[in-house]
Amino acid sequence: MVPGVSTRLTTPRLVNTLAVFGIAPFLIALSLPESWSLTVFKLYSTAILCFLSGSWWSTALVSTRHDAPNRWFVMLLSNLAVLLAVLLAWLDHSLTIPGLATLYVLLLLGEQRLSVFSRQPNYYQQMRQWVTGIVVLLHLFAWWTLNEAGTSWH
Repeated sequence: MVPGVSTRLTTPRLVNTLAVFGIAPFLIALSLPESWSLTVFKLYSTAILCFLSGSWWSTALVSTRHDAPNRWFVMLLSNLAVLLAVLLAWLDHSLTIPGLATLYVLLLLGEQRLSVFSRQPNYYQQMRQWVTGIVVLLHLFAWWTLNEAGTSWH
């Protein structure tokens, strides 16, 4: 037990609270001056995608009821997602923001469809759905706003 932390703080409540805090930097990035906004948004988005992909590793490693090839496949997909996120963030291209948004959707679909993730708690699955929805909408808003403003993608 952590001193000063309420015993009423449950794991689902903590997970949801941390998820909300995780959305805040996207909003902060969108409120920054135009010269910084896209760069900060892309970098934070890439960091979160890498974080989510990294969690696939631990899930695959502890999912001993699945055979090794299934677990390895999840780990390889995780690496592919990281490489794609970094590539998208690195490129100066107008598809960067929608590309990152697509990766969020693909990671969520992977967690919903790959059997390695079948034992994730319901509260986590629900949180991932609403957070992914918000994050994707923020990406689309950022893309639309920056296109409307005629901002260069450099």
